[in-house]
Amino acid sequence: MTPRGGAPLIAMRKRGQRPAGSVWVNYGDFVEPDWWRWSNTIDMPELLVRPGDPIVRLDLRCLIDLDLILFAAAWSDPVSHLYERLQEYAREIVVQIVAFEGDIGWWWLRDVGRIEFGERHLVKSGDRRAA
Repeated sequence: MTPRGGAPLIAMRKRGQRPAGSVWVNYGDFVEPDWWRWSNTIDMPELLVRPGDPIVRLDLRCLIDLDLILFAAAWSDPVSHLYERLQEYAREIVVQIVAFEGDIGWWWLRDVGRIEFGERHLVKSGDRRAA
């Protein structure tokens, strides 16, 4: 199953292109994304995973080696499972959870793992390993 909003991103990737910005992966009951209608001015594609979507069956290959932003209202088992699945494909994930309030989330970097927002400076520029 392709996540909502994924078909245009898949087409972009098949043309050998990648988004200039991060890809938003929203979890929740949001409006269907139609980011591609403004792709001449928006460089951040948006995908949507709704509660009840079979996370284990999502085809996330269009996200290989991309930077992602995982956004959800609250942390839950399905969001945790989606986060784990995204780690199989992403280069970097910014986790933003509204319910966390002041401590809204963290970064995850391939080959480094989880990094709190205030600790990003510990990763060398151009090097994915911790300094």
